Amino acid sequence: MDKPNRRYARTKSFTFKFPIDRNSRAVVDAEVRRVSQSVVPLVAEEKGRPCVAGSAVAIRFRGASFLVTAEHVLERFDGAVGYFAFDGWTRPLAGEFHVSELDDLAIKLLPDKDVESLRHVNFLDEDDLAQPEDLGDIFYASIVGYPSSAAKRHDRISLETPLEIMSHFGEVEPNGRLSIAFNKKEGGLGSEGHTIPKDPFGKSGGAIFSMRSSGRVVLPGQSAKLAGIALEWRKPEKRIVGANVLILKKLMVGAIAGSR
Repeated sequence: MDKPNRRYARTKSFTFKFPIDRNSRAVVDAEVRRVSQSVVPLVAEEKGRPCVAGSAVAIRFRGASFLVTAEHVLERFDGAVGYFAFDGWTRPLAGEFHVSELDDLAIKLLPDKDVESLRHVNFLDEDDLAQPEDLGDIFYASIVGYPSSAAKRHDRISLETPLEIMSHFGEVEPNGRLSIAFNKKEGGLGSEGHTIPKDPFGKSGGAIFSMRSSGRVVLPGQSAKLAGIALEWRKPEKRIVGANVLILKKLMVGAIAGSR
């Protein structure tokens, strides 16, 4: 008896191993989605076309409003680096920056007109910033940003900027930097749900949010706190390095004092 011809579709399947348990994952996803609206894409022009330059975090601190990013994001491009305003058009992120070259941080104290142009963005406030006790021996961290490898250019003037979240355990290094484990088969969350994270180029300047944990369980009754700013993906070491929020606070205090 002849067997009928059959066509088998080639499907690609992935197996994910989450660093924390299912209930904790749901809590982290909900919390980080809540605070992720404080992260905005930074865009620039490269070879005549728009590109994702990096990410920035909007913060209100002691009555002042800031955009915070990694300094190397601003240094990389000859032309202006910009952000999307409430009307969908870009504005240049120009003017005076307060910079810590040692910490690779750049902060912009925003004038009223820039704050108005970012009225669609949820600024973090002081209660959203981590305290030393939030960054114990180990914590669960979520890196929120706009990876350049995910950007799609439809023409010469428009650009898709999908937000992505990558979560894994983190710790504070002896030098004060944050170190977050990065495994492409663990901890990715995008617009289509859990997925393999893109290579995190472009996430520089994005937010690192933390939640305290014990083993594979995130401690209940807490909210996500801004632990720091993402700076560098150390691919051979499978980790992402970030600046500590405690350094960021000092930089913002100096910027406020200088403005007076």
